[in-house]
Amino acid sequence: PLTAEAFRPFGDVIEPSEAARHFTINQGYAERYHDLAHIDTQGEGGHAIVSVFKALPRSFPMPIEAMERHPLGSQAFVALAPVPFLVVVAAPGEAPGPNDLRCFLARPGQGVNYGRGTWHHPLIALDSPTDFLVIDRGGPAEPGNCEEVVLEEGTIWVERPGTEYTQPDNGMPLTPAQVVDEFLRLIMVPDPVAASRWVASGLRIRFTGGRTMSAPAECTAFNASRYRWVKKRIECTETVTGGTDAATVVYSIGTLHGEWPDGTPFEGNRYVDRYVVSRGLITQMEVWNDSAKWLMARAGLSTL
Repeated sequence: PLTAEAFRPFGDVIEPSEAARHFTINQGYAERYHDLAHIDTQGEGGHAIVSVFKALPRSFPMPIEAMERHPLGSQAFVALAPVPFLVVVAAPGEAPGPNDLRCFLARPGQGVNYGRGTWHHPLIALDSPTDFLVIDRGGPAEPGNCEEVVLEEGTIWVERPGTEYTQPDNGMPLTPAQVVDEFLRLIMVPDPVAASRWVASGLRIRFTGGRTMSAPAECTAFNASRYRWVKKRIECTETVTGGTDAATVVYSIGTLHGEWPDGTPFEGNRYVDRYVVSRGLITQMEVWNDSAKWLMARAGLSTL
């Protein structure tokens, strides 16, 4: 977890905690949590600037291939939506090695301020595109305010918090349920090319409304036409008993969340997917969800 004490060697945690100095303002209508981070941007003729970074969600497990630091100033990040994100850091000093890195999960409502010279990985958004308010240094950059070190390839991997992952190429076959979970992880990135690793030739897909498809890329294209973005929250993956290596039925059950094309957020849209897995590959896929009902309600043609 991300706490002020654990993060102190790397900078500040930005959050309205009871440990912070706070007081009531605006005739009692607001509480000010005061001076939450040390913004250090004045060196070498610099000044503070405010920006917005638009971060895309990462695919997991994610390799940590490089770290960067800003020797001339601090850099603060606060998500503009109540979502978690990952923070990977190493203390200021010489270029870090694998044993020097620390990973923190920032909860919704938390931000971080990297101290001057703190090594850190670029933004790691989790489940959805996320906008971050950024306060860092502007002005003369000589002798340079961004230094990068490349880490040994394949040495460090970060997994999505709260999940377990079985490396697909480690010589151990995945169970049918793991095949489905890995397929869904990739299709929600979206990465239909990588997701195709887990489907058989001749794949048969039936989407809601009786739409038929034959490739993960068609699913991605359909989702892009219906949503601005969409992700699955998998509540359970159930394997039907009695399956064989030739054919095992797997159900994925949960909800969808994301944004409609106009940017309106949604969540709690129920889904049920049915898969047939044969010898480690998906041969059939059937998809049901409440999206049509939600779209009719948005058009005023029904109620939820």
